Amino acid sequence: MNSLTSPAINASNHLGLLGNLAKNQLLKRLRSLPRGYLVIEDGVDTHEFGDPAGEHQLRANMVIRDASAYRDIAFGGSMVGA
Repeated sequence: MNSLTSPAINASNHLGLLGNLAKNQLLKRLRSLPRGYLVIEDGVDTHEFGDPAGEHQLRANMVIRDASAYRDIAFGGSMVGA
């Protein structure tokens, strides 16, 4: 039987120790977002940071399609989350 699975879901299952550490540390840092509102979707979870009710503030949505992006962002990879 064939099943369709999102590549992001598959990738997140293979983060490994370093990848899980990077993801957890990045999400932990973002919990104290001082201004704005950020939503990160990674195919498995949706994470929200900041105050969604704040007026006239910056809002952003980020979609993680490759779980290695957490390592790149957390540890300053070649594009640093660009």
